[in-house]
Amino acid sequence: MSRKTPGRGSAVLARLSGGLWVEPGHPEAEDTRLRALAACFARRGAAVRVFAGADNSIAKVAPGASGWGAVVQVEGLANLVHELVHALLAGRIDDDHGIDYGQIPFDLGSLAGRAMLWDELAACTWSCAYGPFDPAAWFAEQVEIQPVFYGLEAHPERFFDRVSELMVRARDEAEAMVARAGALIERELGALGLSWDDA
Repeated sequence: MSRKTPGRGSAVLARLSGGLWVEPGHPEAEDTRLRALAACFARRGAAVRVFAGADNSIAKVAPGASGWGAVVQVEGLANLVHELVHALLAGRIDDDHGIDYGQIPFDLGSLAGRAMLWDELAACTWSCAYGPFDPAAWFAEQVEIQPVFYGLEAHPERFFDRVSELMVRARDEAEAMVARAGALIERELGALGLSWDDA
């Protein structure tokens, strides 16, 4: 997957990135892609805050003077891509993307349980395309907590063995989710008059 960058010089970015705040001195502060993705959240009523130590999450808030109904807090561009993929796949802005954690452990034997996994892997896959880091190490860091959601935190090796098996048996489900996420990102940017050009 090639890295991409949004078309630059667009007046759309200047108009819609008002909900973006980046910590002074952040290494990605001048990255146009932050503004493009923040604009995607802005059109859904969510402000974006980028700073070191952020918990990489979306939280709904009571609309105040700012007018924002949710706040996305991320450490950087790759995390913002990750959160955007989750939001787009969920079809809404919600606390923790509307996931009902009371349903843990999710069942990998069911279509719904696997969909939870594919959603996460899609977010990890697309976020790997952005940022000055080792994609393999980034992906591993993102998925290492996943056994918790499937009741296998005490035996993570069982979880990853099961994922390996599913990537053979149900690979079409995983690939469809990743492709859908990519199409949603393209559509979202297109709605703002933006596009991705090869970097």
